[in-house]
Amino acid sequence: MADNHDQKVKADATQTTLEQFLVACQKSLARSIQNAQQMGKSDSEFAQGERPVYVIDEVAFDLNAGVHIDPQLEGRLGERVILDFDAPGEQRSQLRFTVTTKPVELIVGAKLELANLDPLGETLPNSRLRTWLVDDHGVPVANYPVNLHFARAGEKRLKKPITIPTDSVGRIDFKINIQTNKVKVVGIRKAFDVYLQGAVEEYFVWVTADRKSEWESVVEPAAPHPPRAIHRDSEGHPLELCSELLRLRIR
Repeated sequence: MADNHDQKVKADATQTTLEQFLVACQKSLARSIQNAQQMGKSDSEFAQGERPVYVIDEVAFDLNAGVHIDPQLEGRLGERVILDFDAPGEQRSQLRFTVTTKPVELIVGAKLELANLDPLGETLPNSRLRTWLVDDHGVPVANYPVNLHFARAGEKRLKKPITIPTDSVGRIDFKINIQTNKVKVVGIRKAFDVYLQGAVEEYFVWVTADRKSEWESVVEPAAPHPPRAIHRDSEGHPLELCSELLRLRIR
C-alpha cells in the first residue's frame, strides 16, 4: 500500500500539466522580449527614441502529445489535463495555440535608461551595465551627474548611491565584480566599494538623475519600479528621472 502511494507521489512530481506547459511558454516568450529590450537599450538609437531591434510579439505552437484527464482529488479545485510526451503515436493529440504579447510603445520625453549588457548571464557572477541619459528632444546629455543605486537582497536599508557624470555621449558604462566587491566605471581609474553578496543570491540596480527645469516632459520608469518613491513637486510632476529596477543574479 505504501509502495503504491510512493509511486503515485513520484508520478505526480514528474507529470506535466497543460497549465504548467502554457505558463512555461509564456515565461519563455517574456524572457526573450526582456532580453531583446535590454540589448536595444544598450544602443544609442534606443535612447534617442529609435528602437534598433525587433521583438517577437507572437509565437504559434503545434504540440503533439498524449492528453488525459486526471480526476479531481481531495484538496484540489478540479481536474487536471496531463500531457504525456512519451505516449505512442495512436494515442497522441494535436494541440495548437498562440502566445502573444503587446508591443512596447516608445514614449517621448527626457529619460534615463539602464541596460544589462549581458542579459543572458554569460559573465555571471559579474555584470556589465550601461545607463543612457537623453533630454526631452532625444539628445544625449553629456557631463551630467547620475546616481548609481545598489541594493542587496534582504537588506533593511538602501546603500548610499555612487554619483558619476555621463560621458560625451550621455552614457555611463560600469562593471560589477562580485568577487572583489568593486564597481568599475569606464573612464574612471578609481573603483568603488559595494558589497552585494548576501543570503539570497541576487541584488538590484537602478539609476536616478535630477530633472533639469527646461525639460518639459519626463518619461516615467517602467515596471518594476525602484524601492523608493520618485521625488515630485506639489503638483505631482517628477523632479528626477529614474530607470527601471534591474534584478541581477550572483549565480
